Amino acid sequence: MHLAKQACNDSWRVFYTHDALVLHYHHETWRQIKRRFQREAIALRQIMPELHVSFMDAVRYWMAGVLSDFGSAISEKKFLRNLVSIPKYRFCQYYGAW
Repeated sequence: MHLAKQACNDSWRVFYTHDALVLHYHHETWRQIKRRFQREAIALRQIMPELHVSFMDAVRYWMAGVLSDFGSAISEKKFLRNLVSIPKYRFCQYYGAW
């Protein structure tokens, strides 16, 4: 985010590409996941201080994320095995945002 914002401030253009390679390797405890998202939220507030996430925004984002993830889990036949972890992960993600 910081790099993209700086590039735009310097009159560069930033593009999204759906086929960009992104590698994630997270073997963390729930506490570590929550802390990681809190650090990311703090960094985002420094990069974009004009961005504010209210409690209701966080609830809406959580619900949308959970429903989307449930849909993916159902289509991949992994719903029951992820029934608890999906809402828990999304909670960790949006807890630090507000």
